Amino acid sequence: MSLYTVFTPWFGLMMIWAFGYKLGWFPLGKFLDPRVWTDAAIEANTLFGQMLVAAGLISILAIAALVIARRRQLPHTTLIGVGVLALAAAAALGIFTLAGTAHLALNVVSHMVLPVVTLTLISFAGTMLLTRNQHARDDARGLRPGRARQGPAGIGSARPPPWPATPSCRS
Repeated sequence: MSLYTVFTPWFGLMMIWAFGYKLGWFPLGKFLDPRVWTDAAIEANTLFGQMLVAAGLISILAIAALVIARRRQLPHTTLIGVGVLALAAAAALGIFTLAGTAHLALNVVSHMVLPVVTLTLISFAGTMLLTRNQHARDDARGLRPGRARQGPAGIGSARPPPWPATPSCRS
C-alpha cells in the first residue's frame, strides 16, 4: 500500500539502483544497447513494430483461448490461458530467431522490463488501496462479503466518486 504515495521518479531510480546497478540484472539506461545494434540488419523502430504486432496477436490468441475454455466450462481455464500464452510467446520467439533478430528483440525487452515493472507496481498499489477502501466501507455498513457486491458492478463500485461528490454519490 505504501507504493500508492511514492514519488514515481524516486522509485524508478531505486529500482534501477537495486536491480540494474547492484544486482546487474537489467541495463542501466537507454532504449537500446549500441554494442548489440551496431551491425544490425534491421532498424530498431521496424523491429519494435514487429514486436508490438506479435504481442497483439499473442494477446488476442490468449483471450480467445480463455473465452472458448470458459464457454465450454472446461476445468483449469486459467491454466489453459497461461499455456496458450506461453506457447504463442515461444512461437513468436522462434519466428524472431528464424529471422535472425531474436537477440535484438531480447535486447529491447531487457530494456523495457524494469520501467514496466516499476509503473505496474505503482499502479497496482493505487488499485489495491481503492479496492480495500471499498471493502472497508462495505464492512462498516454491515454488508456481508460475497453478497454485498456481485456481478459486473462489484469492481466498478470500488472507484472513487467524482469530485466534488454529487448528492447521489454520497453514502
